[in-house]
Amino acid sequence: NFKMKVLSSVFLYLQVPVTTAFNVNSNSRQQQQKIWNAQPQVATVNRRLHPLLVQVSSNDITTDRGIGEPSIRSNEETGNEGKSDINNNIRPIHQNWWPVSTVEALQTDRPNAVQLLGMDLVLFQNDSGSGSGSEEWTCLEDRCSHRFAPLSEGRVVSSTACNDENAENAETNTNTNTNTKKRLECAYHGWRFDDNGSCERIPQLEETKKEKVMSYCKVKSYPVRIDSGMVFVWGDPETSNLGQLIPLPTFPALEKAIELKGPSSCYMRDLPYGYELLGENLLDLSHLPFSHHSVGNLNRDLGGPLPFKMLSNEQKSPDNPLYEATLEDAYKTDPLFSGNPKTPKDATLNLGFYEPCHVRYTRKAAAESYVAIFFCPTSATRSRVFLFNLAGVSPNPDDNDSKINTKLSKVKRMKNWVKPSSIKAKIQKKIISLMFTPLFSHQITHKLFDGDGIFLRMQGDRMQKEGLSYKDYRTPAAADVMVNSFRRYAKIATELTRKAGKESIAEAVCSTKGYGSNLSRKDMLDRYESHTKNCKVCSDALKAKEMKKEQIQVAKTIATGGIGASATSLLAILLLVPSEVSVPTAVVRATGKIFLGTIIASFGLSKLDKKNDEKIQQFLFEDYVHADKN
Repeated sequence: NFKMKVLSSVFLYLQVPVTTAFNVNSNSRQQQQKIWNAQPQVATVNRRLHPLLVQVSSNDITTDRGIGEPSIRSNEETGNEGKSDINNNIRPIHQNWWPVSTVEALQTDRPNAVQLLGMDLVLFQNDSGSGSGSEEWTCLEDRCSHRFAPLSEGRVVSSTACNDENAENAETNTNTNTNTKKRLECAYHGWRFDDNGSCERIPQLEETKKEKVMSYCKVKSYPVRIDSGMVFVWGDPETSNLGQLIPLPTFPALEKAIELKGPSSCYMRDLPYGYELLGENLLDLSHLPFSHHSVGNLNRDLGGPLPFKMLSNEQKSPDNPLYEATLEDAYKTDPLFSGNPKTPKDATLNLGFYEPCHVRYTRKAAAESYVAIFFCPTSATRSRVFLFNLAGVSPNPDDNDSKINTKLSKVKRMKNWVKPSSIKAKIQKKIISLMFTPLFSHQITHKLFDGDGIFLRMQGDRMQKEGLSYKDYRTPAAADVMVNSFRRYAKIATELTRKAGKESIAEAVCSTKGYGSNLSRKDMLDRYESHTKNCKVCSDALKAKEMKKEQIQVAKTIATGGIGASATSLLAILLLVPSEVSVPTAVVRATGKIFLGTIIASFGLSKLDKKNDEKIQQFLFEDYVHADKN
């Protein structure tokens, strides 16, 4: 426990950038802006994409939201010009890109069931590529059009499997444009669907009827994008054209971190409370010293006023979040900064919310670091979170396009490399990479979310039971300014969704029912189902610990047998051998040593087994009681 506490303190300390830097390549944003500006402006938009917009002209579509995001103003906002944060044009909640899984968590040889906005969806790899390209993955409604069996219980088949007696006609009557794509086959009756959701095979149907029937047996298909190791799904198939214009809320530093650290640097976990409570929690810096007391260097004494100040559109970050606030006097008010005596006085902290699913903490001291969090509503009382800690990541200097590869620059780089400070930084980076593995990072992050899990679920239960909403909160402090802004966003977006006739989707975001199921603490803080089984790093580590346990059990059995054998031999020598027979002293001593050694070995193995069980439990469940965190 002491070792874990020390390491976690250093882990949290590394979120404050003092010695290592990450230089964000602004060229990426500029390049994206140039690409967007070079595209012809859209004159019209499919009128079905927004039920509140009867007419949409080119004036309704703007690019004032940073890197090319079009904005469609909701009617509710137009009369509230005084609040610039609300006037950012908010779309219905389902007309957004949502992260649903990491690519690493998906199986490429079978269907993968996921949930989004209360909808059951299924992902499968439709092409035998690396799995990192958006065109290689398909997302369909997880419901066969025949008798609604879940397609996620089916199987992925290659296009060659279609070469049966019905294959030729099936291909003729569908929109399949390639024979290399894989298909999804329903396990119930063998109906088969392509990457567009079109039904291309019904084994029970006569050939003469296929042409008329196949066209209306299609299932919904949802647009997919892959970025930063995550799978994003556009939540409204009817407005997929709009989705093509909306950029993902990722950023160059995140993409670079995934490239350098690998996909396992992402922590993904399912949580037992809804999107609205998770969003509040992620935008609430003030709870860290209290809810996460004793995790790393966090403690209750660091709690205090947090003078957040909302930024105007002109003051926001270049990629223009929907809401952004800066923390004044961050060096002494930010719980992470204030716990580090080396923090310079000009240190800054900005907190941004990028609708609908991204929260970003940007800390600048001697260098710049990020905590990037993505989240999505899976159902009315459940959500999924994706967390990246981008501290201590530095890009390859050779990636800088402006560097001229001359002899002089090589000499300069060599001189910089042999500087004591440079050598020290490289040694520190190597030590950090060895100590702070993705596995260790995931274990620390477990503690952070466990610290919130119980009372956030209970908060949802109590709000539903008493008929309360966020409007009943008492939020007099500036610490809650981003929480209140997020709640306003969720309110507007869900109201637009309800007006669009999508009540069940709106309910999955701002629930008025669904809590109150009296989950046990074990269910609320479960780690295996919510994380381990979907995480390659943690599942591999768990298998290793379980294998170690089997080995310990074998050794204990041998040791137990050794105790019995040596004890029997010793007793035989002492009690059964006649007194007139002289037993060599060396034999007696050797037998005694074997007996004593096997006892010690058995005791040591039992202790090792117990410690291994504790480590196994870290992947399954650990209770979190705040009263015990003294």
